[in-house]
Amino acid sequence: MKPTAVENENGDYILTHTCEQCGHKKRNKVSPNDNFDTVVNLAVSLAEEVATGSVTRAPLGAGQQTTGMFAPAAQYLQTNTL
Repeated sequence: MKPTAVENENGDYILTHTCEQCGHKKRNKVSPNDNFDTVVNLAVSLAEEVATGSVTRAPLGAGQQTTGMFAPAAQYLQTNTL
């Protein structure tokens, strides 16, 4: 299972993991005990994949690309070359 998306639903952060063999997806809520810096780094990393063209899907949930706490990272990626 590989982390493939980070979403914000009503203030809860959700990680989506996708099986690399069959494509099955599993969504898990981020726990208060989880390292949130790691979640943010993952979201930025997934956004960089989209910005560089290495993937063709959005890494975050619908509408999350430029809203919420990830807006600064999305804005940075739109105006800077990696």
